[in-house]
Amino acid sequence: MESLVHVPDTRLIISQLSLIEIQSVFATKVRTGVIDKATLDQLRGLFFSDLAKGRFEVVLLARRHFQSAEALVRTHAVD
Repeated sequence: MESLVHVPDTRLIISQLSLIEIQSVFATKVRTGVIDKATLDQLRGLFFSDLAKGRFEVVLLARRHFQSAEALVRTHAVD
């Protein structure tokens, strides 16, 4: 993912759910001592700055997307 972010004119698409998930990942890293609160604030700032600059296109997911994702996880998550 990181290499894609640095490629000019790459279209990066994330879902609304990703907005919540990324913050959850950051918070988990604080709780587990991987990063401190100041780093959390910096990461959030960078992420929301990238959103504001249009680096990511945020898309809405329909129920069918969640159903497909659930089926994929059930089928492939432990393989």
